[in-house]
Amino acid sequence: MKHSALVTGGTGLLGSWLITALMRSGQYKRVYAIARSSSDSVAEARVCSLLKAIPHGLTSKTFGNLTVFKGDVSQSNLGLDLDNLKEVRDVFHGAAVADFSTSLDQIRLTNVNGTRNVFEMARTLKRQNGELPVRVHHISTV
Repeated sequence: MKHSALVTGGTGLLGSWLITALMRSGQYKRVYAIARSSSDSVAEARVCSLLKAIPHGLTSKTFGNLTVFKGDVSQSNLGLDLDNLKEVRDVFHGAAVADFSTSLDQIRLTNVNGTRNVFEMARTLKRQNGELPVRVHHISTV
């Protein structure tokens, strides 16, 4: 049975290409992505506009396997309702602040605490899913 994947950082350069690659691979029945936003629909619009700009990207058929939620790695459980993510077995974490003119406190909130929150969320998903493994793939500029 195919499982699903969750991508953080979907509005970034690597994250948007990763979403495209995961969806085109056919390995996952659904790809979830999160983006900071005021609502799920605005988050979806942000992610989809980037995906449409990728050459040889997604078709209308593969867009049907994408669900975008508003979320923020600096929040517990990324600000998500984990009941929506029960079949997630792979988390690809690429959300980060890469602008080093940003304050060190903001960089730590997103890059350090955010990464901790991703791992904690994966542990929670594993417990909720009867101890089925949830793998975290971490992408970093450092």
